Amino acid sequence: MNTLAQTLRPKITHWEDWYHVKKRQINQHGGRDLLKKHRNSTAYLILAAFPQYPWQLWRFENVPKGHWENTEQQWKYMEWLKIQLKFHHQEDWYKINAAHFRQNRGRGLLEKYDWSPSKVVTSVYSDNKWQIWRFDNVPKGYWDHKDNQLEYLNWLKEILNFQSDDDWYKINAINFKEHKGSGLLERYDTSPAKVVMSVYSQYSWQPWRFDTVHKVYWDDRAHQLQYMNWLREKT
Repeated sequence: MNTLAQTLRPKITHWEDWYHVKKRQINQHGGRDLLKKHRNSTAYLILAAFPQYPWQLWRFENVPKGHWENTEQQWKYMEWLKIQLKFHHQEDWYKINAAHFRQNRGRGLLEKYDWSPSKVVTSVYSDNKWQIWRFDNVPKGYWDHKDNQLEYLNWLKEILNFQSDDDWYKINAINFKEHKGSGLLERYDTSPAKVVMSVYSQYSWQPWRFDTVHKVYWDDRAHQLQYMNWLREKT
């Protein structure tokens, strides 16, 4: 390997240079059989040759097969990525996106988690408490679960400083869009009233008191009668 380091161009002068060595170069310099002894992987060959150096496998041109199945390697990569992105607090992970992985040798890890940055973060750092909706993209199907919807609305209630159930009548679409709830809103036909009444279905809501009611609400005579009775009591 030391001879190879001298014959390769550009010449290997630092440990970091080995990350850029390609399988083709080793084959061209008589190392084909040596590669075969190390699962045909440049990374495993270099690790075996220089075990004294703290290698980061994801930085090689080709990550060894099965590398991303190892949870310890996933954690090591994320700890390294955190430094590259200058993330200092748990909150910083909410800014992560797919480009961060692709630009920092983490495409394989992202693929393992269905191309979902939030899935990567919450799986690797599973001991932490996460608010999934705060990521740029939530996992597919996330808003289909009532538990997730309820957790989000309970959080939104605190953000908007709602003190009573009646405060929900002030909710509007902008509140959702400005607080990472667009996906939930779309699931309920972009109707804030439908979101609230569905998630907090245990309450007796008066839909007309919301800023907007869904399109066909007033087509139902029972709704008209309910409103008129409420209006009569108020007057």
